Amino acid sequence: MRIARIRSARSGVRRRVIPYLGGVSFAAGAGVVRRLTDPTDRVNRVLVGALSAVVVAMSVVSLRDLLQVYPRGIDLQIPLQAAERWLAGGRPYLGEAFLPGAEVPPFLYPPYALVLFAPLTGIAETTVEILWFVASVALSFAACRRLGFPWWLIPLVLLWPPFTEAFVGGNIQTAIFAAFVFLLVELDRSSSERDVVPPAGAVRTVGRGLIGAVTAFLKVSQPHAIVYLIRREPVVAVVAVGAIVLLAVATLPLTGIALWSAWLDQLARASDPGWTIGGSSVAKLLPAGLSTAFIAGCLAAALIVPRRMAAEWIGVLLVLGSPGLRTYYLLFLIPAMLRIRREIALVAAFCLATYTQEGWWLGIAIVVGALAVTTIYERLNRRADAPAF
Repeated sequence: MRIARIRSARSGVRRRVIPYLGGVSFAAGAGVVRRLTDPTDRVNRVLVGALSAVVVAMSVVSLRDLLQVYPRGIDLQIPLQAAERWLAGGRPYLGEAFLPGAEVPPFLYPPYALVLFAPLTGIAETTVEILWFVASVALSFAACRRLGFPWWLIPLVLLWPPFTEAFVGGNIQTAIFAAFVFLLVELDRSSSERDVVPPAGAVRTVGRGLIGAVTAFLKVSQPHAIVYLIRREPVVAVVAVGAIVLLAVATLPLTGIALWSAWLDQLARASDPGWTIGGSSVAKLLPAGLSTAFIAGCLAAALIVPRRMAAEWIGVLLVLGSPGLRTYYLLFLIPAMLRIRREIALVAAFCLATYTQEGWWLGIAIVVGALAVTTIYERLNRRADAPAF
């Protein structure tokens, strides 16, 4: 009998204490989550600082590995060597460059690039590489400032692999990214809100059109920003396309029609899924017909992205719709990473800095998913704040 009463008493205690402890635990957990996610709380600042340190550390490790295996200045040497062959009467577009064991990757820029790079062949190679590196860093620094990064943070941002691979290889992607940022992003320092710049005046329209041309005149697989302008700023889009066409026509007496045909043949070779060094992409995971449709769909989607998130979504579409994704293409995710929560963006930045296919796609998925949620949330908030009449 006594044992039964003791058991009954203990059971009653458990029924009262366990729910209490559960409630306390839930409240404590909710408090921790709230502090971790509140940007004004010291705990959140510590978390962001720790994540930032991890990203920087991963970037330094990746840079060390990059310097050991990546040919320095290779992406600058390719167009310079092609221009030298052209000036000597040879073939700038070499089909054999696609074969396994080729010394350098193939030249894929349009023929007018030969005219632009030809003057650089008369300058000492070391001098060209130094000037190119300085210009790349300066343009990247300017783009980061436009995006709102503080001065002291930019040197650490430039350690991120999408920047460093472009610097080490001498790739022109940093200049294209800077043009993309200056075309689509405006920083209002009084409100810290980034938005698309409205056109104002003929001079500004022409200037924006020329900047738009820079985003695609060498890498023709990246016309997404110009496609976006067709709907939002059609005059600027016309100027951008007109500038590229004018450059092609003006240099035609020097290049000739045959070079354009050879270039198209080169692009056809580059689209072969069997070309192992052609970069990764979503399209390469799909059957041939679907891959073309997917790339075209990403391009068409640029027409309907929201104006207030143009740079973010155009950057995402450019990455997803790339026929051959390289590390430095991931630069175009930065506007989206600045729009989503810092903690999520830093986790994605770490994944993208690992130099692994798994890290790449996980980081891209995190950015795209978080941006989609952010876009829906902001739209709902704007609708809730709108007048009811």
